[in-house]
Amino acid sequence: MSVSSIRRLAVSAAVIAAASGGAVYLSPSVASSDRAGGGPILDSLNRTLGDPSASVPSRSAQESALVKATSSNPLDVLVIGGGATGSGVALDAATRGLRVGLVEREDFSSGTSSRSTKLIHGGVRYLEKAVFNLDYGQLKLVFHALEERKQLIENAPHLCHALPCMTPCFDWFEVVYYWMGLKMYDLVAGPRLLHLSRYYSAQESAELFPTLARKGKDKSLRGTVVYYDGQMNDSPLAQQYVRMKKTYGGKVVPGAMDTAAAKHLSHAYGSMAERVATIAQEEGLGKRLAHGHPFLEAEVAYCARHEYCESAVDFIARRCRIAFLDTDAAARALQRVVEIMATEHKWDKSREKQEMQKAKEFLQTFKSSKNAQFHDGKHH
Repeated sequence: MSVSSIRRLAVSAAVIAAASGGAVYLSPSVASSDRAGGGPILDSLNRTLGDPSASVPSRSAQESALVKATSSNPLDVLVIGGGATGSGVALDAATRGLRVGLVEREDFSSGTSSRSTKLIHGGVRYLEKAVFNLDYGQLKLVFHALEERKQLIENAPHLCHALPCMTPCFDWFEVVYYWMGLKMYDLVAGPRLLHLSRYYSAQESAELFPTLARKGKDKSLRGTVVYYDGQMNDSPLAQQYVRMKKTYGGKVVPGAMDTAAAKHLSHAYGSMAERVATIAQEEGLGKRLAHGHPFLEAEVAYCARHEYCESAVDFIARRCRIAFLDTDAAARALQRVVEIMATEHKWDKSREKQEMQKAKEFLQTFKSSKNAQFHDGKHH
């Protein structure tokens, strides 16, 4: 890292600061016209949806409706693939009043859409290119990414949140370079900023993160620079698009369960958390599926009824995600998951054995280790 690079960064900061206000003004916000009023079609759809969960038809009803689409009563749009892109396209088309079909070979978001980095990038990497290449096109990408991140977090606050990202610096030039660059990013972000970036000394960094290395390649840690980007729970977010449900105004879960489980339901299901809590209370499904994790038996029943959860792998991999968090715990919970799903889908003993075998084979694809468990001690 050279002094000239830092000097160029400082000069560019003034240019970016001066240009960013005009650029924001000249570049209209993404989908601002949609947010302004919505139009009569969207208003009609919102009235029709009413209770989002109650409006979700069964799988057999959906298949029947798709088969009935003929040349005399055709679909306007048929989307093949129920991942993030496919479900988003289907939702957009439906809100425009079009007749939409969505087909998926496996489970919704079972492919790449459930295996992403879980990050909602705010375009910080484009800012560096905009500065050093003097590229206005890259700067516009920063504005676009910031706006999309803001909309996503506002639309699904229970599934998206700010995530602190730390960069260790083992050279004072790095400290100055990253600190100045991220302060420029704070300035460009403006009202779309999640939290201000900041510098932590080596001592503060060690106190906050005791496992952080204090030595680099023949250099000592000089400090860390932290900025905030977005993080999402990708698979449930895509499934919400499939169900075309609203995510604003999540209700408070009644005090029928411990704090960790209530917080988990609120974050995972948003406004539908109360429905899961009701199932837990009224149907005796309030126990946790695995020690040290907040996932409840009621979630299996809810997902089977309202989220097109058709197999045990669907649940452990793409509903509660326990297979990715702790494969050993997922294996322990598997028997109970299959039992509840068998009740919901009326499986026979042969199907139960088949589901157990498939799920065990799926878990074997992970290199399971005796991960340290962090739990609240309230599971019995």
